[in-house]
Amino acid sequence: LRLLRQTITDESYNITALGFSTFVMNLVGVDEFGQPLGDKATLSYACNRADVLDTCSRIERTLSPDTKQSLYQQTGAPLHPAYALPQLLAFYDTKDSDNAHLSEK
Repeated sequence: LRLLRQTITDESYNITALGFSTFVMNLVGVDEFGQPLGDKATLSYACNRADVLDTCSRIERTLSPDTKQSLYQQTGAPLHPAYALPQLLAFYDTKDSDNAHLSEK
């Protein structure tokens, strides 16, 4: 907060708090003009797609208890389908003709 106050010296701003959350995440894919690409390129914390639930279960089975605990300690969030890891893995695992171009290098 101190660094933010030092950076923004305009007196018309009164910064009183700054918050971060590891709970929610939303990613919206955009094209080269900054326009949203639609539902196939959008990931939301409210996701309940079957492929994401399956991916989360697969990760859960794969990780040891110690690794899951370490992940929790590092991120502050337990493994859950609403979080980025299973959503991003499911996105990359389920490329089809409609979304293959979204993850090209």
